[in-house]
Amino acid sequence: AGGDELHASAKVICPAGHYCMEGKKLRCLKGYFQSVEGGDAAICEGKCPIGNYCVEGSVSPRPCPAGRYGSSEGLTDRDCTGRCTPGHWCPEGSSSSRANICAAGRVGASAGLETEECNIYCRGDSAEPSNEVHLTISAHGDVTSSDRGACSPVRCPQGYFCPAGSVDAKAFACGG
Repeated sequence: AGGDELHASAKVICPAGHYCMEGKKLRCLKGYFQSVEGGDAAICEGKCPIGNYCVEGSVSPRPCPAGRYGSSEGLTDRDCTGRCTPGHWCPEGSSSSRANICAAGRVGASAGLETEECNIYCRGDSAEPSNEVHLTISAHGDVTSSDRGACSPVRCPQGYFCPAGSVDAKAFACGG
């Protein structure tokens, strides 16, 4: 329907991560993203999907970090919804606090576990552990540590059984 060609040729396309209204370039709000140029709505392309978060001006959703989960759309920071439930571990981009259950024989006593080792010192965001500590639980329930190299699971002590999802190393004595 026509239009002023001089005006049309001077039009600047709004960059990704932004939307344009009334000639103003504005960043997408927290919880929203715009992956392509030319956004013209305040909700940008849409809300961040479950398992992700979007900071102000996001071009794409960022996955919730390992050890955390995002159970709703539109999350705004890396804290996401919260830390994963003890006895469970959450890889990057998890949408449930109980994404994966710690295997039988392991003790996942802490919230926010990141790897299947169910050891708070094992990190899911890199191939290497962030802290070279092994935790051991004695038959009396004492936790000891040593700095012998790679991360390893916290295992159930001798004389006890730890079913999948265990958070207490001494909950079930063998031969009771």
